[in-house]
Amino acid sequence: MKHYPSPIIFDRIGGPMKSAAFSSLLCIVAVAAFASIYLGCEDTGTTDTPVENSSVNFVNFDSVSPGVKSGDFLAVSGVTFTTGQIPDGVAVNDTITLSNPADQIEILSNDDAISSPNFAVALVIVGSEDILMSFDGPVNFVSLYSDDNPAENPDIIRLLALEPTGKANEFIVMKIDTAFDDAHDSLHVDNYLSVASDKPFSDALFQTLTEAEGFDNLTFTYSR
Repeated sequence: MKHYPSPIIFDRIGGPMKSAAFSSLLCIVAVAAFASIYLGCEDTGTTDTPVENSSVNFVNFDSVSPGVKSGDFLAVSGVTFTTGQIPDGVAVNDTITLSNPADQIEILSNDDAISSPNFAVALVIVGSEDILMSFDGPVNFVSLYSDDNPAENPDIIRLLALEPTGKANEFIVMKIDTAFDDAHDSLHVDNYLSVASDKPFSDALFQTLTEAEGFDNLTFTYSR
């Protein structure tokens, strides 16, 4: 919920003190205006933000039931998902191709979620799989948290900002953030991945190299 400072009511307007009646009326009008602003901006508690509500969108996958989902199941929130694979070795400015694309992902529900109960994973077809996120408008920032499993071995995971080349499933790597998937701390600082760019981009990819890995609390900011 957004908080606003209490309204300051002035009973002196550029001159002598006004009457008590005028001051009371001014107070009532100001308080009413304050209440209107406050109620109009109050957080509704929506977990998967509809795209029209804000330039910053937040998706934690808790508004849906677990199971295999079509890649466009959260299109109303401004993002679609594709399971596929890119080469393990990537660097900024590389041109990469997403192979074996499938317009599906899976939602799991267990204690590995950052915000209980759900998180997203790639639809496992062969070995480790990656998740492409395509946004319905240009963005400047994307972040997420990898799932929180203290029993995991340290495997590399990455978040990539991508620019389409114009060819199907082909992208140029703009930014990369790298971490290990065994991160486990109470504040989830080590689980955090983010990419940001002054140049807008339309796609991001969550890459796993060794085993299936999930993510939660996806946030993306539309460019202005």
